[in-house]
Amino acid sequence: MKWLSFCLVSLFFFTSIVLGVSIDGTSTVKYISDHYVFRDSDYAKGFVYLSQGFTVINGGQVLFDGVVPISGTLDLRETGIFTLERDVYFEHGVTFSSSGIINSSGSTLHLGGDFTIPASKVIHCRG
Repeated sequence: MKWLSFCLVSLFFFTSIVLGVSIDGTSTVKYISDHYVFRDSDYAKGFVYLSQGFTVINGGQVLFDGVVPISGTLDLRETGIFTLERDVYFEHGVTFSSSGIINSSGSTLHLGGDFTIPASKVIHCRG
């Protein structure tokens, strides 16, 4: 029985890492210490802290409704869409490693200091 429980917990843990899941920080704080990968239609909501940034897969869209500033490297994989559901704050030193789209939906993107976009990359802003 212990072996079965271990296998099920391991399967759930590794599936979550590989497949990616939305992050709901509306009832508890979610601290993500590793670079996070969002799949299409994933979201981050509430008290979610992405300490090492995130990636949105090619052609995917993440809905961001977080209240904690974002830090680290953001990778939109050229065609990923980062949609703001509320005002979003970037901490000092945020870097975009690839091109992509920011869809503001009327929200504001607040830059907290140095902000880097490599010379060969383009971030399209709309909304």
